[in-house]
Amino acid sequence: MSYRLPVLILTLAALVAACTTTTSNPSATCTPGATLPCACAGGGSGVQTCKDDHTLDACACSDANANAPADSPSVHSTSKVLHIVDFSTSAQRITTDVVLGPSGPMPGDAQGSVSFSVIVSPPDAVSGGKLVDETGADYGAFTASAEKSTFTLSTTWSKIQAARAIDFTGASTTRGFIARFFDSDGGFVEAATKLELYCKSDAVAPGACGGKCIDLTSNDFCGSCTKRCSGTQGCADGACKSGTMSPCFANGGTTCRAHCKSIGKSCVVACTDQPNIYLPSGIAIFSGNACEPGYMKLDSCEEPLWDGYSGRCCCA
Repeated sequence: MSYRLPVLILTLAALVAACTTTTSNPSATCTPGATLPCACAGGGSGVQTCKDDHTLDACACSDANANAPADSPSVHSTSKVLHIVDFSTSAQRITTDVVLGPSGPMPGDAQGSVSFSVIVSPPDAVSGGKLVDETGADYGAFTASAEKSTFTLSTTWSKIQAARAIDFTGASTTRGFIARFFDSDGGFVEAATKLELYCKSDAVAPGACGGKCIDLTSNDFCGSCTKRCSGTQGCADGACKSGTMSPCFANGGTTCRAHCKSIGKSCVVACTDQPNIYLPSGIAIFSGNACEPGYMKLDSCEEPLWDGYSGRCCCA
């Protein structure tokens, strides 16, 4: 008697049963707990988490990320599990509220602040994260937001100055910032962005020293944050020079900077040829129609001479 037919029938029945078995959720698309990148409205990227029923939840996008560029951030990584989906800032440039002019503080912009937002996946694998710059200066630790995959850090101009001095010549400088996140195995992933630090100033030679916006034509900051002019020398064109008083002129409404320029020189704040009329400011106007003793001083090269007065300016 042959047993081959019953065995063949049982085998075919098992194969049919295996082929017709399906998951409890026919729309299964992912592994529960996994996170995947997704597109945010208005550009940028977010993350989606796979739910227990194998479907993805809504795309999680931070407010700062909603309008971020769609291109991915520059990333360097030694982590086998972490990746940065997006790195964005709430502002591209900030300034300060203190502008130091030749005679002291001057009005400026409101205190600048900025928030950094990073989407990291998978968030459960993050053991910590911090913000540093290209020199390694530390700006603090990121904290997890209500959206678990988003980490944020807020800072101000003064805190940036505390981490690394804000010194530059010109209207602005660009500083690179790096978001660095660690996993439990010591690996890390990082992404970089840039922020413009600027001074809102109409100074002839703007700049920043120690986080304060200044005019680099003053004797205290002559062309740089470290150059000082003292004694009988004044600052002209970024260098300490000895000046001489110009010939007497009657041209009310002009400034000493403009007058010195008109005779091919630069205004400075120190003169040596006439010590009897020398002032620490180096600039004087005289009453009447001629430059005679009995004078008043001007506070800077930018202050105009009074109408109806004659004057001399310290030029080099």
